Amino acid sequence: MRFSDDIEQLQPDKTQTIADLREVLLDMSRTMHEHTGKPMRSVHAKSFGLLCGSIEVLPDLPSELAQGLFVRPGHYEVLGRFSTPPAEELDDRVSLPRAFSLKVLDVPGARLEGSEGDTTQDFLMVNSPTFGPGCCRIPAQSAHSRRDHRQGTCRQAPAIGDAAGC
Repeated sequence: MRFSDDIEQLQPDKTQTIADLREVLLDMSRTMHEHTGKPMRSVHAKSFGLLCGSIEVLPDLPSELAQGLFVRPGHYEVLGRFSTPPAEELDDRVSLPRAFSLKVLDVPGARLEGSEGDTTQDFLMVNSPTFGPGCCRIPAQSAHSRRDHRQGTCRQAPAIGDAAGC
């Protein structure tokens, strides 16, 4: 499917959801720092493999693939990282989804607002089911619950299925 702006379905509460999600992720980092004594990522804290290499964008890709980075043929240096999703650095024997991220270096082209000076493009992959509609509202609801708990009202967040619109 060729990308176009009309594919995205903007939610009316997008700005608040982003602010809430930011609060949750920062709170997770603070909590991990308090527990471990060292700064930690909010998610995917444990790397278990790093690599570097290159990719080649082939000429004459079908139009549905020739988008963004893949419009023009070329070679790009890349960095890869294997990780597990939690903020905690759990033992490898704990069964968790696995993730892989690929950072492509020196990518030309237009950028999203706020990243105009960047020259990289990231691809993030996780071997678990994709998020459903409203996925970002799940942790955002958690942010409201945490905030209310700290303020002494301890309002209960809706069930995850309800928050996700399932």
